[in-house]
Amino acid sequence: MSSPAAGIVSAPAEIEDALVRHPAVVIAAAIGVPDAVRTESIKAFVIVKDGFPAGPQLAEDIRNFVREHLAKHTREIEFVETLPMTNTGKIQRRKLRDAERAKLASG
Repeated sequence: MSSPAAGIVSAPAEIEDALVRHPAVVIAAAIGVPDAVRTESIKAFVIVKDGFPAGPQLAEDIRNFVREHLAKHTREIEFVETLPMTNTGKIQRRKLRDAERAKLASG
């Protein structure tokens, strides 16, 4: 695993592993999204445990937690109720990327 100081972008699975180590996170998915400065940055989709209020403060706490443990590139965290999954329980990142592209194209 690379050091955050090395400036190397981590794989989505590594970022997801860091996200789920946060005490508020049940499950998470990470994808690359277009970024005007870096070409691409990381966006995380997070399902939080009951009792944790999803909002800007929790997003900042999770972002700082991930930065300390792995990647400084996670720019945006979106709290979601569900994630697109295959029948075998794998996260369908392609569907997340397609939805993000559609958002960018419409607005």
